[in-house]
Amino acid sequence: MTAKDWLPQNHRALFEKAVLTHDYLVAPGIRADFGFGADTPLGRKFDATYLPAFEEYHSAALAYFDIVNRTPGITVRFTTAETEFKKIFRWLYSGFLRTNPLVSNDDLVKMGLPKRSSGKHTHAPVATEAPNCYMDTSVPGRVIFYFYGKDQAGKKAKPAGQHGVELGWEISDVAPARWEDLRHSTFDTHAPLTLSFENDQRGKTLYFALRWENTRGEKGPWSTMASAIIP
Repeated sequence: MTAKDWLPQNHRALFEKAVLTHDYLVAPGIRADFGFGADTPLGRKFDATYLPAFEEYHSAALAYFDIVNRTPGITVRFTTAETEFKKIFRWLYSGFLRTNPLVSNDDLVKMGLPKRSSGKHTHAPVATEAPNCYMDTSVPGRVIFYFYGKDQAGKKAKPAGQHGVELGWEISDVAPARWEDLRHSTFDTHAPLTLSFENDQRGKTLYFALRWENTRGEKGPWSTMASAIIP
């Protein structure tokens, strides 16, 4: 784990940290004390986004750690679940815990998470421009997006303070009229971002738009809506 990344790279260490954080959060009364009890808007977001990701990751990890009975299918399931959970774990820490005035540094330490910096710092800015991107449709059933900021073509760098990109998308016979009509959403912190489709979806039109999300979960403006034919 580097100074820039608080998530362990070791599978077992990450699992233990995730369980430590989870067990602390689901202890009686803790969520309500932190302002996201089950009957609050934040609580409903927590239940809909974090809990399913953790439960799938926890189940997949237990199966994966059973080396004697591990199969290739179990490994694929675990790898997929861990990758998705890492994104959700970062989202939980940055959006629900680190910036939450009801969560103390002592709470963060007990959850195995980094404390807030004691020095002065500048809040991550909200993006004022949409991401640029180019696509790779050379692989059947996959649309691969390479996103970047202004004057960063060909680089993996993101604008200062931006955590990643949200891709809103929809398969449709007609162009969606509004960004909110892009009913599907995928998030990634590093390019490329890949969407995979079934064989019977090939040849259909994919409509999409992208926007930056900063380290506090605040979103910038959408890009112009564009389209691609699923290869």
